[in-house]
Amino acid sequence: ALSAALDAVRSTAFDHIEAVRGAEAALAAVVERLAADRSALKAERDALAREQAELEAERSLVRLLGERQRGAVLLDVGGVHFKTSRMTLTAVPGSMLEAMFSGRHDGLLELDAEGRAFIDRDGAVFSHILNFLREPSSRAFLAALSETERQAVRREAHYYMLEEAMFGGEAPPLPRRLLLAGGHDGTVGLDSMEVLDLASMSFELGPRMLARRDDCSAALLGPGCLLVVGGYDGHGCLDTTEMVDLENMTSAPGPRLSTRRDGCAVVALGPGTLLVAGGYDGNSQLDTTEVLDAASMAFRPGPRLQTRRSHCAAARLGAGRAIMAGGHDGECQLDSTEILDFTAMAFSPGPRMTARRAGCSAAPLDGRRLLVAGGHDGVSALESTEVLDLASMAFAPGPSMGARRWGCAATLMEPGRALVVGGHDGSERLGSTDVLVLATMAFEPGPRMRTRRDG
Repeated sequence: ALSAALDAVRSTAFDHIEAVRGAEAALAAVVERLAADRSALKAERDALAREQAELEAERSLVRLLGERQRGAVLLDVGGVHFKTSRMTLTAVPGSMLEAMFSGRHDGLLELDAEGRAFIDRDGAVFSHILNFLREPSSRAFLAALSETERQAVRREAHYYMLEEAMFGGEAPPLPRRLLLAGGHDGTVGLDSMEVLDLASMSFELGPRMLARRDDCSAALLGPGCLLVVGGYDGHGCLDTTEMVDLENMTSAPGPRLSTRRDGCAVVALGPGTLLVAGGYDGNSQLDTTEVLDAASMAFRPGPRLQTRRSHCAAARLGAGRAIMAGGHDGECQLDSTEILDFTAMAFSPGPRMTARRAGCSAAPLDGRRLLVAGGHDGVSALESTEVLDLASMAFAPGPSMGARRWGCAATLMEPGRALVVGGHDGSERLGSTDVLVLATMAFEPGPRMRTRRDG
């Protein structure tokens, strides 16, 4: 009986143990399910957090775009009214419009009674500029323009410092006219200008400047604007400039230099940016430079020349460099040159010329060569020239001109021909010109100016 009772107890205990084991297994399954549910819940929470972060970023972007779009800008461009946004006008960094409407110069904007900012440019063409700014990655609309319309848009794009963005590496259009400004006729400093029509190859009288300017310098500030810089008016060296409107042929005061500069040189660094270098201030030759930004229309100090230079020549060497050649340092005529690197905005020594040349002129002949013409070597005015090979950066003698020319000017007229004008031959001022034919690398007589001019 006792044995049977013990067996019953054992059986009952085993049943309880099995029941406990079953409960434990069930509990483990529940714990496992809870862990899985917890992991799924965490994943859902993480996904929700990501969605909330993305939504908040999207809301921030929409708020930003809304705020920028709500910054509406009213424009009066040459009498044509536009309404756009700051975001559109500032789409291309470094452009004149970006500078004007970035908020940095709001106090300088001229607003009419309706709050429109006035820009004295071609309003009909500005619509193309605005369409480009709304979608800067697309230039397809340019292909639909006629050549006349295309050149008009390019002229305005150059003014707004958008030419590179809109037209990329396309070659600029060739000039139809050349303008000569100031100088000295042997009696008095000149305030007159002459215009050379390249079709007829004849000079006509141009507009008068606001001041007599002997030994002045000039460069294009934009497609329709020539900036004439410094010089000597018969009484003193000048720190004034003039802007010549090439369409209306009128002259207006330009920004004032920080230093008086007679016999300075000027070169374009890029659209709407000019560098004025060296010269004579009435006391000594200068090694300072000044940079003009068309957006602010104010000069600021530029990099310092390594040598004092007045009456030197300046020209660009491709896209990122310029050369200052020859001149006078206050003691003697120079045969040295300096190269300006546009990125570093610093001068370094350049190749030495084959002759000392003060009052020489320089002009690019093509993408491979630069012409330096005439000048004075300290003994006599020069009829010689030299050519800089841009690959080797070495000068070699060039062809001789038809006259000695000190204080002359030079430019490339069109592919294949360069022009050297005026100057002093050691006895008198000249009204003659020489044309260099690149195919033969020989000079031939060019059209005669209406007035003798040097400087």
